[in-house]
Amino acid sequence: MSAPFTPECLLPLLQPLLNQGGRLLVGFSGGLDSTVLLHSLARLAGIKERLRALHIHHGLSLNADHWAQHCASQCAQLQIPLQTLRVQVTPSGNGIEEAARQARYAAFCAHSQPGDLLLLAQHADDQTETFFMRLLRGAGLDGLAGMPAQRQLQPGVTLFRPLLGYSHAQLQAWAVAEKLAWIEDESNADNRYDRNWWRNHLLPQLWQRFPGRQAALARSLQQLQQDQQVLQALLEPHLQACLQPWPWPQCAALALDGEQLLQQPALLQPYILRGWLRRCGVTAPSAQWLQQVFTEVLTARPDRQPVLALGEWRLHRHRHSLYLHRPVALPALQTLNWPPAVALPWAGAPVSAVANPLGLLPGCYQLVPAAASPATTLRAHDRPEKSLAVWLQQAGVPVPLRPHWPVWVQDDQLVAISGIAVAETFCVSGGLRPDWSASLI
Repeated sequence: MSAPFTPECLLPLLQPLLNQGGRLLVGFSGGLDSTVLLHSLARLAGIKERLRALHIHHGLSLNADHWAQHCASQCAQLQIPLQTLRVQVTPSGNGIEEAARQARYAAFCAHSQPGDLLLLAQHADDQTETFFMRLLRGAGLDGLAGMPAQRQLQPGVTLFRPLLGYSHAQLQAWAVAEKLAWIEDESNADNRYDRNWWRNHLLPQLWQRFPGRQAALARSLQQLQQDQQVLQALLEPHLQACLQPWPWPQCAALALDGEQLLQQPALLQPYILRGWLRRCGVTAPSAQWLQQVFTEVLTARPDRQPVLALGEWRLHRHRHSLYLHRPVALPALQTLNWPPAVALPWAGAPVSAVANPLGLLPGCYQLVPAAASPATTLRAHDRPEKSLAVWLQQAGVPVPLRPHWPVWVQDDQLVAISGIAVAETFCVSGGLRPDWSASLI
């Protein structure tokens, strides 16, 4: 970390990731680090036209609106499109910092799409603080290895931290030389927050006592990350034996086969569980949380529906599979003509029209969530009449999705259950049928 920072240093780091062809999304708080990152990227040939800035408005500071205006002004000067995303920060027992982080990453996930590259401005000092904080929380190899330079944010979206090789002082030196303008978050001086206490109080004393040891710590972190990569490579065959595609709406794309997991060596099982969560783009949880998966979820009786919270996600068991579901609000009733001209947004996934030997008769219908349907029974072609609850259960729909499931109603009569069944009196041969996930039919 002795060489000075220049924007050109970023190009060889980015080059292997630029062939995805998507947008380059920059998390832009307006502070020093993200200001250096955004201005640097804007100066690289062939990069600027793909840049988009995302500013997360947490609403925690009286100055939050001013910061948003500053970011808008900076992006206007650079001619880079900016989206300001307002989030709701709700503490859940792990402190306001963790709640803000979860809200921030949820917003990044919601506003990225396959092919995008999300660039964040964490640097070497952030990595050091993270190491010490996790050390005192009893973290294992996954935690102590720190923030990875690159990981999957969600399927098709890569998160990359190109500044991890540079210190705050190096970035500040370049920003001052370039006369950049940035904001200072007043909360950074508040040592009631754990990270600020490490940054402002303890670490300066440590480096004063042991001058020049930052480089040694950086080497240790690199070694830990290499050890972690070796472990992941050795675990990969065991992990692959347990992974399942999970195409359900509102869910992470991969599930974990609980039966296969329990057949793996006991020593490897927690690491396989962590590996699955990491593959889903979820931050590794505590050892205590992992233990709850084994004691409260995998071993629960078949008639139980155990749930564990993990940030914005909820871990559920469906038959023998563990999966992650992201709760969303119940959608509102819609009145529309079938078939629609375009796919309809619905509770996190589109309702689409697909060809089927028995389609839904064209007409005007109400699209409602199953939990709000005024009618609750349906008779399909060559099938006995069954309740909506039974149709969903027999189709294998996971429990948390059932209230949101899109159903079609006309004159208080249930005429179709998306992706599952169409009422016999509303069938049309060779027509289009509503679906919420094409893989379910």
